[in-house]
Amino acid sequence: MVKSKFLFSILHFNHLTGLRIFFLSQTMIALLFLFAGCESDKIKTNEQQPIDSTAIKDSLLKLEQEKLKITYHYFPDSGRVNYTGLKKQFEPEEIEIILSLNRLDAKNFSRRDSVVVPDSFHSDFLRYSPFPVRLAAADSVRKILLFSHRIQAFAAYENGKLVRWGPTSLGKKSTPTPNGLYHTNWKAKRTVSTVNEEWILPWAFNLDNFAGISLHEFDLPGYPASHACARLTADDAKWIYYWAEQWILSPGEKYIIAYGTPVIIYDEYNFGGKPPWHFLPQNPDTTKEKTTKLDSLVHANLKLILNRQNQRDSVITAREKP
Repeated sequence: MVKSKFLFSILHFNHLTGLRIFFLSQTMIALLFLFAGCESDKIKTNEQQPIDSTAIKDSLLKLEQEKLKITYHYFPDSGRVNYTGLKKQFEPEEIEIILSLNRLDAKNFSRRDSVVVPDSFHSDFLRYSPFPVRLAAADSVRKILLFSHRIQAFAAYENGKLVRWGPTSLGKKSTPTPNGLYHTNWKAKRTVSTVNEEWILPWAFNLDNFAGISLHEFDLPGYPASHACARLTADDAKWIYYWAEQWILSPGEKYIIAYGTPVIIYDEYNFGGKPPWHFLPQNPDTTKEKTTKLDSLVHANLKLILNRQNQRDSVITAREKP
């Protein structure tokens, strides 16, 4: 989930008093009053013009992104590297960024020929986001999650503004994660996989109660490897666990009376080639998701999302009444 501030300074004119006025000619006094009158008119005119804060914020974000465009290189230049070698070269915070960019976790960082590394490191992880900072189509949606097969990454938006993004590992080729609109259902701090009872899934949030599709913490090997679920880092899974909303069921839990946070899974992964983030050194925009594409995706589901959002509001309002 970049802020910019403009500092405006106002020039104050001190009126001359006492002996200073005595030494001023009548002509100078007239000119001063005339000048003050002109400045006063300018200030009033500016105050009457409404300020479009949204347009200012958007232009600032665009300017800052263009100014701080990040480039990448491969590490190491020659030979191979393991996780120990990575720790010798980079700080812990930098390693977290490198792992996320390569869709990896420390556990799955086996000996590699190279990894993609940014030329500059920033404390704000949103600077590395492949998702646009704003989606106009989602302005009226309080919360929404987007998961991309192509770039194996997710984005979280609040009223159209990006608040978080991170790596994921969606379904492998034989067990793909189906595209479409989902909602976060029930959640558990710890649950067991329906595929293998030995697989413990922390910070799980169910998406499909019948197909067993959910978001949860699990291994990130740098490619799609799940059994249709969306794997996440521990930090991201825990964040979504507390950020997203659960469904609300009817008495007796027979049917849904209010849906949770909308989740859209989309696009396709190229299983026959190298992942798109591998080409970041050649093209820093290779993983970028186009705003027009995502706006269209949200817009196609917007009517249903807003209907369910309004229904949820009605249910909660009714429950809060004495």
